[in-house]
Amino acid sequence: MKKLAVYGSLLEGFGNNGLLRDSKKLSSEVVDIPFKMISLGGFPGLIPAEENHNIYIEVWGVDDRTYSRVEILEGYPSFYQKSVINTSLGECEVYVLNDHRYQSDSIIEHGSWAQHYKRRYETA
Repeated sequence: MKKLAVYGSLLEGFGNNGLLRDSKKLSSEVVDIPFKMISLGGFPGLIPAEENHNIYIEVWGVDDRTYSRVEILEGYPSFYQKSVINTSLGECEVYVLNDHRYQSDSIIEHGSWAQHYKRRYETA
């Protein structure tokens, strides 16, 4: 079992969470990591930052088949890349954007895609 940290469309209650149906949610937490969350329209990304930011994540225990399916969804390695972050459960992989062209995208200051989504899409 691999531990995967998710923060966007794979979160519980979002459309892509179905990919994790055979997996186990191990935790929900806020981590203080050297990434900031940006909005790419219908989904978020994490980009490297000089300072730490609080980011809401869920940690899922996934099998190899699910892990491979998530890699396809995330466009790894051509779109998203992977990084390792520390969580309450130890180290976990997370998908990030290392391409500098995303530095000017809209920052989600509070670090919660669910909160951002609710404000932007459910109140419109």
